[in-house]
Amino acid sequence: MPLADLKRPASATNVPARSLDEFINDAQRYARGLAPVVPLRQRTPDGPPERLHKAGYTISMATRRALALAAAHSGHSRSRLIRILVHHFDQLPATEQAHLLKRHRVR
Repeated sequence: MPLADLKRPASATNVPARSLDEFINDAQRYARGLAPVVPLRQRTPDGPPERLHKAGYTISMATRRALALAAAHSGHSRSRLIRILVHHFDQLPATEQAHLLKRHRVR
């Protein structure tokens, strides 16, 4: 059989790229018998899905452990929890945002 016959055709399913964290979270959910539910696109209220972008942030080990525990207990990925928390914070009035930022001086 020629090597060219082994090539994947261009019309094969186009699997979008995922982050390592999403892959690991999906593998853990699969191992527990749960279906993967990590969306790569997020619906916007007034239109087509919004493409999610990869980002890197520096957090303390204590915050990382707390985030991992919250993800494990909720069944959601860490990145989804962060999106939920940022969305919730963004919906708060400016006075409540300032109060939270002043009250929680987490490193």
